[in-house]
Amino acid sequence: MKRPTFILTFIFIFSSIIFAQEVIENPEKPISKNAGRVLKLEEELRITDESGEFYFKYLRNLKVAPDGSIFIVDVEQLLQFDSAGNFIQNFFKKGQGPGELSSISDYFFQDKNVIIHDRRLNKILWFDFKGKLINEFRIYEQSGLLRFQLFYNNTYYFFKSGFPDTEGKIDVMDSPQVLVAITQDKDEVKDLISFPIKIFAIGAQGAGAASLGISSLITTPYKDKYLFISHTREYLLKLYDVESQKLLRSFKRDYKRVKTPRDYKGGTIGWSGKGYSPPRQEYMSDVNNLFVFNDLLWVVTSTKKKKKGILIDVFNFDGKFIDSFYLNLNGRLVATNKDSIFVLEKNEDENFQIVKYKIIE
Repeated sequence: MKRPTFILTFIFIFSSIIFAQEVIENPEKPISKNAGRVLKLEEELRITDESGEFYFKYLRNLKVAPDGSIFIVDVEQLLQFDSAGNFIQNFFKKGQGPGELSSISDYFFQDKNVIIHDRRLNKILWFDFKGKLINEFRIYEQSGLLRFQLFYNNTYYFFKSGFPDTEGKIDVMDSPQVLVAITQDKDEVKDLISFPIKIFAIGAQGAGAASLGISSLITTPYKDKYLFISHTREYLLKLYDVESQKLLRSFKRDYKRVKTPRDYKGGTIGWSGKGYSPPRQEYMSDVNNLFVFNDLLWVVTSTKKKKKGILIDVFNFDGKFIDSFYLNLNGRLVATNKDSIFVLEKNEDENFQIVKYKIIE
């Protein structure tokens, strides 16, 4: 009499595991009737370095703070502008002392403060929006490459990159990208989950090694406690909740993949006097970037058309494919905020500038 009970229990547990691992499948076309349109844009402001107070070199990681001010990372710079694009200050003070930085991996806003992670010195610094140092401390418990993601409930969340043991092989391998939680008082360090990426690796761990990324870890935070994640070359998205420390869902859609151009170069590794290239990939990575726009996930795809621009897919929080449209830009989409987007462009002299566009639709 006990055997059927055991079988039923086993089936229930097994089916629960399968259900937890299911991927939400979306069709090729979204539910929106006017999907595939080109969004109309209107320029709102333009930020250039013509004043000489700062210089754009390798501009990255633009974010809009809760007070509307604009932050931009560049070489030895964390630049702050007001909502009208007027320069306020540079938070970056080079050095190793209190309030000083050697590099910035990422930053996160918490109320009226900005939290900065220095990857080289492996320390956290808190500043208010006026540039006053509030607090800083070193992260001695962790080694390796850390990428700051967010701060929630007195806990810092990072991705830690791992390197596989190649055992002297030259091959495509999985590189673990582990989400790590470090409490505010630094008493607890916890590895939560890994989202591995593909790398082309040479050498052996501990005896020197080198690699090239084949896929990338792309993340964007949402409402301070969620992370949208892409970590494969194929169209697959995931949503992780740091509060419950659970992977809430995985979702995708039928996607017509873009073939790799014939002249595309995947890079070369110089090793022991020789050059090594990874295997040629038949298709480009389906997902190029992720943004949150008014509680919706924007997925920047590899699809691009001459007269329309880049294709953006739109998903809701439940992983349902609800819309898609094109952005015909003269540069690269770098941030979203309310009803506007920020684009990295170049002027006639090939100098970088940031342009904010309002979405008219």
